[in-house]
Amino acid sequence: MKGKVLKFTGNTENLFTQSNTNRFDALTALVSLGFDKKSAEKVLERIDTGDLNVEQLIKEALRLL
Repeated sequence: MKGKVLKFTGNTENLFTQSNTNRFDALTALVSLGFDKKSAEKVLERIDTGDLNVEQLIKEALRLL
C-alpha cells in the first residue's frame, strides 16, 4: 500500500478564504430571498473586492439586482 498512495505536495493553506466564505454566505442569502443564482453570482463576482463583509456584499448586491 505504501507505494500506491500519492503524496499531496500542493499548498495546504485553507482553500476557503474569508472572502470566499463571505461570497458564499451572501449568495446563499440572495438565493433564499428569491433571486436567480446565476444573476446573484455575476453581481457578487463584480462587487467582491475581498474587503467587504457579508452584510456589505448583500446590501450592494441588493442595490444592483
